[in-house]
Amino acid sequence: MGIHKADLKEFIEEKAKKRKAEVRKVVRAAVEETFRPFVFAAHADLGVLETKADAFHRELDRAVNQNKRLTDWNFTSLLRDVNRYAIGIREDIVQRQTNIAVGNLLDRCTDVLVDGLDTLSASVADQHSMAIAEYQDLIKLTDELTTIINSSHSGDKAYKRLKELGVNLSDFDGGSKILPAVVKLSVNPCLINGDCK
Repeated sequence: MGIHKADLKEFIEEKAKKRKAEVRKVVRAAVEETFRPFVFAAHADLGVLETKADAFHRELDRAVNQNKRLTDWNFTSLLRDVNRYAIGIREDIVQRQTNIAVGNLLDRCTDVLVDGLDTLSASVADQHSMAIAEYQDLIKLTDELTTIINSSHSGDKAYKRLKELGVNLSDFDGGSKILPAVVKLSVNPCLINGDCK
C-alpha cells in the first residue's frame, strides 16, 4: 500500500484542525454576543469619542483628497490609525477580550479579563460546556492518534491500527506521492552510450 507515516499524521491533524475550528467559531460567537452589550454599556462614554473620531476621519479624508500637499505619508498614516483605533474603540475592546476569553475557555490560558467579563465568560462556559469538552477531547485524541502513528514501525501498520480503533480513514489518500518510474525516455539513450548515428 505504501502509506507514509507523515501523510497519515498530517491527515489526522488536518481533520482535527477543521473540527476544532468549527467548535472555536461557535464558542467565539457566543462570547462575542455575551460581551458586546456589556462592553458597550460599560464604555458608553466612548460612543461620543467614536462619533467625533468618525467625523474627524471623514473631514481629514476629504481634505487629503482635495489637497495634493496633504497626501504625505504622515496624513495617510493618521487616517489609517484613526480608522483602525478610534472609530471602533468599543468593538476593538470586545474583540480583544473575546480573544482572551476564547483562549481561556478552549486553550486553557489564564489571561485576565476586564472586570465583569470574567463572570460572563463563566456563564458562556456553562452554556457551551459540551462544545468546550469536545474541543479538549479533540486535542487529547489528536495527541493519542499521533502517538500511535509515531510509535508504529510503518505507515501501513499505523493505518491498520487506526482502522482497528475505529478512525474513519475513508477520505485518506494513501497513495504514495512519489512519482512513478519513467516508462519511456523522452530522449534516445544512444546519446549517453555514444553510439548514435
